[in-house]
Amino acid sequence: MAKLWTMGGVDIAFHAKKGALVLQRGTDFEPTEATEILESMVDAAKSAKCGIDRYAVYIPDAKLAKDAKTISPTAVAGAFKKHGNVVLMANKFGQPFLLIAEPTEKSTVKREVTIRKIARK
Repeated sequence: MAKLWTMGGVDIAFHAKKGALVLQRGTDFEPTEATEILESMVDAAKSAKCGIDRYAVYIPDAKLAKDAKTISPTAVAGAFKKHGNVVLMANKFGQPFLLIAEPTEKSTVKREVTIRKIARK
């Protein structure tokens, strides 16, 4: 289960085995700078001509191949333009990842509550 990242800052690093950029615990960025982290990752991936690790960025409506190890920086930038909301989260193993999703709206629908009386003898 994912939860908000509360373990300090994060760094962007190049993972040599994966050949992609990943997020790790560090001091470069604060959790409140999720948008800046994403923009920096996209810029760094474009300049280094590498991908972004598929577990460093989660896009709910992305259709990736099951064996895909990386996401292209243009796909991540397109998802950010489409949704516009980025949050720094922690996965079940405690590793940071960026969640790109649409902002949630508060519901204005009122629900009816029915209270039934229990007949007792």
